[in-house]
Amino acid sequence: MQHFLSIRVALKLLRGIAIFCLLIFAANIQAQNPFLTTKFITTDNVKTSAAPFKAVSFRFPVHAKNQLTVDISGKIFPIQMDEHILQQSNFLMSTLLVFDTWQDEIRIIGIQPGDSIQTYLFSPPTINLSTMSTKTITDSCDLPALIMQEAWRKGLPEPDYERIHNKVSHQIIHHTASSNTITDYLNLVRSIYLFHTEVNGWSDMGYNYLIAPDGSIFAGRDPGDEIGQDEVLGAHFCASNTSTMGISMLGTFDTIIPSAQAMQSLEQLLTWKSAKDAIDPLAELAHPLNENLGTIAGHRDGCSTMCPGESLYNLLSEIRLKTRNNLYDCEIYPGFLESTHSNALEIFPNPVVGNGFTLRSSLQIENIIFYTITGQLIKESSIHRKQALITLPEKLPSGIYMIKVILSNQEIVVRKIQLNNF
Repeated sequence: MQHFLSIRVALKLLRGIAIFCLLIFAANIQAQNPFLTTKFITTDNVKTSAAPFKAVSFRFPVHAKNQLTVDISGKIFPIQMDEHILQQSNFLMSTLLVFDTWQDEIRIIGIQPGDSIQTYLFSPPTINLSTMSTKTITDSCDLPALIMQEAWRKGLPEPDYERIHNKVSHQIIHHTASSNTITDYLNLVRSIYLFHTEVNGWSDMGYNYLIAPDGSIFAGRDPGDEIGQDEVLGAHFCASNTSTMGISMLGTFDTIIPSAQAMQSLEQLLTWKSAKDAIDPLAELAHPLNENLGTIAGHRDGCSTMCPGESLYNLLSEIRLKTRNNLYDCEIYPGFLESTHSNALEIFPNPVVGNGFTLRSSLQIENIIFYTITGQLIKESSIHRKQALITLPEKLPSGIYMIKVILSNQEIVVRKIQLNNF
């Protein structure tokens, strides 16, 4: 009996030491950042007063997973595990709860005896941006308007770290798993920034871009002065971020889809990036997490997560196709890029009217392959001379086609041909 009593005393002592250390840690956080305070809640289902806050997250024991809820102003929210953050010892981090209005009271339900729920309260100062409005989206391949860091981050600590340049081949879609009733998108982005930097301990915002329901696009991770916004290495894809660019849609899209404005902004951003870096939206390329990762993919394509939500994930095929069609409208054909470095080949007339055109080269033409911009073969011929009349099948529709020519020195030349059959 005495032996068991000693063990119980030791466990209570260890628990007391752990809570004391957490209190010291919380005090240090609060001293370093006036926009974040920490409370420890140990009593079940009792209202706790707090300094005014607009966002809150929780650190809770693993055994309490799926058992805790929180009452904020009479509304009950589940305390859910944040899938971006690995388990730390025997504790998990929750997702971030964000509110449009100031809150000053919380009530956690489901606390077990002896548990301590570490509560992070975020109080970013309120600012206004005259540029915050629904954006007019075009079908162009230009970079859409952005709300830059110096605007949305005003009054918050600036990140200070060594940025890493990242050549992007994959554009990864996320959702923030935040409430779909939020209308203060500026506060949401500011709260996510504080959550990522002050609680997760990341050097900056994890995403390269964030898109609000009104179509506003926020520039996320700060690239500094030397790197492009789309090329700074982020922290969003299953701890394997090389070659990826992260775009997060503000909201939760498990059962609903993003607004039309948000989808337009997403498609224009994807179109611009695909055009800029010659990324084929329909392609699949190897990545350390997935041998066949789409160049436009969802977070769940890399690791075990529900992100970006079932409804949004199911739209990815449509998003890829819309992005590809936007590129075609701009006369950009990724995957079938012209090689114009060779002056050894002439095509005339171009545009082609009728059912034929002439190829002429200073080198012998060995083979030609004529195909659609989607890769469908139309005609393949062996030539073995320097000039040839190429006859096309009848009734080809007008549009852009591609021709691949192999010359005698093994040089391969790819060119666009405009066919006008009126």
